[in-house]
Amino acid sequence: MSIVVTGALGFIGGNFVKFLNNKGFTDIIIVDYFDASIHSKLLSELKYKELQTPEFFFENAKKEDFVIHLGACSSTSNSLSEKHEKNYNEAINLIEKKKTNIIYASSAATYGNDGVNPLNTYGVCKKKIDEFAKGKDVIGLRFFNVYGNGEDNKGSMASMIYKMLHNADTKLFKYGEQLRDFVYVGDVVETIYYLMNNFNKVEKGTYDVGTGQPVSFYEVYKLIMNKDPEYIDMPLEIKKYFQVNTKADLTKLRKNGYPNKFRTIKEGIKEMRK
Repeated sequence: MSIVVTGALGFIGGNFVKFLNNKGFTDIIIVDYFDASIHSKLLSELKYKELQTPEFFFENAKKEDFVIHLGACSSTSNSLSEKHEKNYNEAINLIEKKKTNIIYASSAATYGNDGVNPLNTYGVCKKKIDEFAKGKDVIGLRFFNVYGNGEDNKGSMASMIYKMLHNADTKLFKYGEQLRDFVYVGDVVETIYYLMNNFNKVEKGTYDVGTGQPVSFYEVYKLIMNKDPEYIDMPLEIKKYFQVNTKADLTKLRKNGYPNKFRTIKEGIKEMRK
């Protein structure tokens, strides 16, 4: 059995493959679109068996392999609705084909502002995947606001924390009181590994992956920049689709034996500054 990681040249995927390598795993099939101008450095740091394109993998996925499905368009812009639908189709086709041994990336975007209704097509499609997977022998991980080392290639999609640590001119929407459950990528990959390692023991379905301790944008800004922020008005076209607060519920994860402590925002930022 090989471990297959889709999106392996992305932020979470790259960190997860490195984590597996540190655990001694090298029988890994990495699935992604390789661009030498972007991915050469990361690829040289990974130990793996084979690199496959997404098209080849989804056509030839083997039932015996364990799949960590992280590859998808992660932008929440509604202008990318066709790519979000592609996310949905690839995930449900994979689940239908393999039936089991799948952990896939869902999102906190499925909750919207009322805990039920997503605010954009990205969240809608992720929720549709969760609903399709319900009752099946698979696990979905609702990632909250992931940040950490390895965001170099994310561009505008990089976390606010990453941007501020790299001296971006960051302004806050008035008045920075919106809350986010920022979760360090090292904690995310440890969670994935635990659920993969205990797949046959743990409850299936969706799990929140966050700290359960949200902080405001203002707190994060002050912590990193050590000064008061400059504020701007939130444009109406953003306000309509903006999640005001996010907070993970770790009840199910703890109930299923996950023992590790999640880093605080201060601890995560300290890791990034090393």
